[in-house]
Amino acid sequence: MRKYTHNIAAGVVFGIVLGLLYKPLGFWTGFIAGFSATLIHILGDIFTYMEFSPLWPISKKRIALKWFRSRDPIANDLMWFLGSMTFLFYILFIYTNAGYVLIEVIQRIVKVLQKPRP
Repeated sequence: MRKYTHNIAAGVVFGIVLGLLYKPLGFWTGFIAGFSATLIHILGDIFTYMEFSPLWPISKKRIALKWFRSRDPIANDLMWFLGSMTFLFYILFIYTNAGYVLIEVIQRIVKVLQKPRP
């Protein structure tokens, strides 16, 4: 199954589907969400033992870093948490001003840290 779903071509298809489904947000917002979600999922799967071709159709080279098994509960919980936080931040940026407020706060912190000290 990974042959057809875990590659950049699948990411493009998923991005197009989400782009068309989420018309109120604009095609590109949906496309970026779908494509990014696929790439992030692929990135997580690269750490498992099961080899696949993430760059298909550009390259058929199969890779796997074999750092942990796909049934490893600690790794799965960590990936679930990271994915959930990414989704939450995405929702905050798209539907609220919280994302812009967060960016403003970070910019202010950086300015304070960059000021020369007496």
